[in-house]
Amino acid sequence: MSEPIEKLELSDVDVDATPDPFATYGITGLKRSSIGGYGTIDEEWHRELQGSSGTKMYREIADNNATVGAVLFTCDSFTRQLEFEVDAADESPQAEEAKEFFETVLADLDQSFSNLIGEIVKGVIVYGWAAFEPIYKMRQGMKKEKRKSSNYDDNRIGLQSLAPRSQDSLYGWDFTDEGYVKGMYQLAGPTYEMKLIPVDKLFLFRSVGTMKDNPEGHSALRSCYTSYYMLKRLQIAESIGISRNLAGIPVMECPIQMLSDNASAAQKSLVANFRDMVARIKADTYSGLVLPSSTNPDGTPSGFRLTLLNGNTGKTADTTPVIERLEGNIARSFLADWLFLGSGATGSWALSSSKTNMFARGLGGYLSAIMAVFNEEIIPQIMRLNGLNDAALFPTLRHGDLEKADIAELAAPLVSLAQAGLLTPDDELEKHIRELSGLPQSEITQGSERPHPLDADEGELTNEAEAEAGEEL
Repeated sequence: MSEPIEKLELSDVDVDATPDPFATYGITGLKRSSIGGYGTIDEEWHRELQGSSGTKMYREIADNNATVGAVLFTCDSFTRQLEFEVDAADESPQAEEAKEFFETVLADLDQSFSNLIGEIVKGVIVYGWAAFEPIYKMRQGMKKEKRKSSNYDDNRIGLQSLAPRSQDSLYGWDFTDEGYVKGMYQLAGPTYEMKLIPVDKLFLFRSVGTMKDNPEGHSALRSCYTSYYMLKRLQIAESIGISRNLAGIPVMECPIQMLSDNASAAQKSLVANFRDMVARIKADTYSGLVLPSSTNPDGTPSGFRLTLLNGNTGKTADTTPVIERLEGNIARSFLADWLFLGSGATGSWALSSSKTNMFARGLGGYLSAIMAVFNEEIIPQIMRLNGLNDAALFPTLRHGDLEKADIAELAAPLVSLAQAGLLTPDDELEKHIRELSGLPQSEITQGSERPHPLDADEGELTNEAEAEAGEEL
């Protein structure tokens, strides 16, 4: 029995003391333990999803379930089609120079930026977190070793790559007494040497919904685990049932004395051989059999007979509704139930558009969390390594829109607002509308004269406006 916790008397606390604003009085409450000095997270209550077992299970779900695979493929496709823009902090020459420098940093990576973002997104969705180590290089032009080469020779520090540190290589975390992450212990092949990656050399991307500052985030697959568990076993049972109904179960009949406790060693050995034979027939490893005859030379039954027991009684459970419900639950956990629209008797285009918009917003949340790591950690580190310490001049990275606006849906309310005088068309508005609808930008320079959009109706609006103005004069 554990010792009772000593009660803290109010008299032991100096309630009148002024708290030190620089002191830390509490901790996050993250459940963690230390085994041999390696910190492990104990937030997961389900045994199969804890530690390395959880990593393997999430990998299994992502690889084996068709619905999850479709969701991950959609996320990857959406991400690769996105445009990523670097924005200057302001309009000053220094901010513009910092922006242009970071653009060259991204262009000088030895890996495709779309592949990098895709790997981050998949890792964060499947496992809840993704760790990458920055590998830097001196930008001194082309060299014999390709990975150290650069398209620039300005002697500045560039980014060679963001190297992934896989989730299944995690051995533990290094924590401070206050609960902050100091580093990641990694044990990976082919050498399987323990390595400690300090947090200053580690960029940790985590999922939305992360609580208690958990370095392992929260997997998007966690909420669909129960449905996957039941679906997997139901599909196995369904396959076994179909197999038994179609082919039957092999049955080997033997004389009863061979199955008794008093059977001789030779008889028991023969029965063991028959059991192995039946198992091999089921596994399709035999192309033929040699069996004792079912009758003796005098015509009497020998007691040996091989038959197939057919389990088809004419009534089988219909598992299709249950499987469809479980697949739907998995899709709903990702806001991706639009995948099944059109596969049944219900569903409309308007409903599909609304649901895909929700899915895009959910994916946008993950992308925004990833952009935050770039803007709060990666960009500042690169800038400071190159001597730029003024955070007010740091550029920011942002992702484009996941969905383009429907021009027909966008035009009607804009025309109504403009006719009511609540909206004045200008260059910025036109640029924004073109971006939303995916239209190319206009080549007309900003501030130049252009026809008013309401003047296009055979000049009727313009003539009426001129007549009204003449009457007022």
